[in-house]
Amino acid sequence: MIFDGKIWDPTNMLDITKLRLAWWVKSKWLDHNTSITNFIRAPSSTLARTSRKQTKSKVSWECPPIGWLKFNIDGAVRSCPGHLGIGGVLQDETGAIKLIFSKKASWGDANLAEVLAVRKAMVLFATSSWVNSNNIIIESDSKNVVSWVFNPSKALWSSNETADSLAKSGVNKTHDL
Repeated sequence: MIFDGKIWDPTNMLDITKLRLAWWVKSKWLDHNTSITNFIRAPSSTLARTSRKQTKSKVSWECPPIGWLKFNIDGAVRSCPGHLGIGGVLQDETGAIKLIFSKKASWGDANLAEVLAVRKAMVLFATSSWVNSNNIIIESDSKNVVSWVFNPSKALWSSNETADSLAKSGVNKTHDL
């Protein structure tokens, strides 16, 4: 290769490329401890970390306060959309299990499964003997459902009023539209 009147040997070009790449890696990943020399000798044997493993923080279950019961609920879906399953466990302030449920639900996505699990927990509590003597905490791992419970106007269905009214009117129809 001839550049600027000079003949460049392919080996020299490769060495220059490796050197520049090594310096780039050093500047990009400051905590990368491979030497420039090792990188030039065997670039494929040196790996730069492109992402750090995120460790899940372990959250332990906490008992509800005295006079309260806690329903831990969850929803599951096989594929999206797919068959849904919901489950929950109701415990008192000592951690004693008062009630459990696990059932097949309808067809849909993960958000629907979580909403159905919340609904089932509320229905079970509302029809139980504990409703008159205890308050309820419903705990879910679904950020969407928790935000919808506290701010229903932000739920996905709030922007779907036309389809919602069509669905409601469809309940009473004898023939499809």
